[in-house]
Amino acid sequence: MAQVILGKEKVCTKCAISKPLSDYYARKNKPVNKAYGYTSACKSCLLKQGSDYQKANKEANAKRQQ
Repeated sequence: MAQVILGKEKVCTKCAISKPLSDYYARKNKPVNKAYGYTSACKSCLLKQGSDYQKANKEANAKRQQ
């Protein structure tokens, strides 16, 4: 689980680096007034995860595009 530091930062569960809350996406189903209202992984890790998935699943993605 992500660790909150002074309510302004949290630790990414993917890269284990403490980053400001602005580096996380807000979760629509949770209140944003606490760190729990943000994703557990930072934006850069989630973007890398999505990119890696796209590269690994080119055929399935091509079928969805048609």
